[in-house]
Amino acid sequence: MLEGLDAVDWRGLEAVGPDQPVTNVPKLLRRIARADATTRREAVGRAYGDLQDLLLAPGRVTGAGTAALPFLVDLALDPDTVARPDLVEVLADLAHNGETGEAGTVDSGWEAAWRRQWPRLRTLFDDRDPVVRRAALQLIASRTVPLLERWHEETDLSVRLTLLLALGQAAAAEDPTGSTDAEVRAVLDGVLHGENPVLRVAP
Repeated sequence: MLEGLDAVDWRGLEAVGPDQPVTNVPKLLRRIARADATTRREAVGRAYGDLQDLLLAPGRVTGAGTAALPFLVDLALDPDTVARPDLVEVLADLAHNGETGEAGTVDSGWEAAWRRQWPRLRTLFDDRDPVVRRAALQLIASRTVPLLERWHEETDLSVRLTLLLALGQAAAAEDPTGSTDAEVRAVLDGVLHGENPVLRVAP
């Protein structure tokens, strides 16, 4: 895991803020990779927080974010990584910044890098840990069609509840096609008339 980390010219890349040098990115990635069940939760949380400070700013993706992406995905896919949902959240925030950033604020290599990693990221939706699956929904939170696909695949109630709420918000924000709109309405109708009281009150 993290193979190739030293091959990246981190000194030549830009972080989102001046508080920490971008060369701290590989150090933080290694710190997260080394963490295990004996590592204090506060230390892991601090590493994630420092990573966010280096990589995340509204509407921006720097070269450091693009370079870090494959290593973030490596860690997110490793079941031994501590606090994986936190790492998935970092990935989702990067993706959101890449989608909402204006010209000149998103690194030119970001879009291609994200497309290359997407087949790997999609496997998070089938992860054995429902907490990770629930966190992974942030990667598609604004897209009705993939949320519908996940609705028909997911069986865990906690994940389905998050899915249902995300689906309602995405459908309200989008202008779905006739078939998609009908499918969303069918899902909601099925929930409202279904037997599960938790899902019934969600819409």
